[in-house]
Amino acid sequence: MRRTARIAIAAWLAAMPWGGAAEEAAPKTEKKAADETPVAGAATPEKLQELLKDAEAAADLDEELKKKIVELLTQAQAFLQRAGEHRALAESYKLQLKDAPARTEEIRANLKQEPPAEAPIDVPPDATAKTFDQLLDQKRAELAAAKSELEKTDGRIKLLQGRPQKAREEQLAAKEKIEERRKALGASPAAGENPRLTEASRLFLQCAIRARIEEIAMLDQEIVSHPARADLLAAERDLAARGVAARQAALTKIEEEAARRRSAEARAVT
Repeated sequence: MRRTARIAIAAWLAAMPWGGAAEEAAPKTEKKAADETPVAGAATPEKLQELLKDAEAAADLDEELKKKIVELLTQAQAFLQRAGEHRALAESYKLQLKDAPARTEEIRANLKQEPPAEAPIDVPPDATAKTFDQLLDQKRAELAAAKSELEKTDGRIKLLQGRPQKAREEQLAAKEKIEERRKALGASPAAGENPRLTEASRLFLQCAIRARIEEIAMLDQEIVSHPARADLLAAERDLAARGVAARQAALTKIEEEAARRRSAEARAVT
């Protein structure tokens, strides 16, 4: 039965518009998930906080039951927060999809231009070797920082390469969790169950479903925006690499000048 459910879920995801999809394709999936899933509007942060305070102050609940109700409501709050985070991330992906192409084009146009000429070494003509040593320490630190940022960008590119497939797998898992929560939500409470526990359980399931729905919608936007974000990151990497090369060339020039100054100071002493 579980294999059958997985096949059905896989078919559901396969029907979704991935490759080359338009941006508006993502909300359709969110709407479909929402239409199929019973999520009442009662699960709001204010409602959960009110019920949590009531449960903590209730004198008619034994400690074990109170603890269970508080845990369910607290987890429900966490799910609502997660749903909000997913929505915010989805909006971020939408914004990146909109803005990334122009920024990529700007960087690529910049890279096609000849790099600016090297600036002269900004030290007095009579600077000592010690002055150059201080300047070299500064330039070496700047070069090390630039190389570190370039390595981080390379790492981000590597992580980004595998995200579309992983995002689809995460969607499959999220859809499966939604189905599990829906079944639990549709089940009748146990005979004689405390009404507060029944309500807390219901809200917990509703918020868990909401978080998964928002996750699926967010992952839609991640997949749709992936090509644009990948292109921008590659352009940023090339720009950073040019910066590292320029800093390396400047450092080499300063090292050569510092060596000449040391040699001149040594000859003056002898």
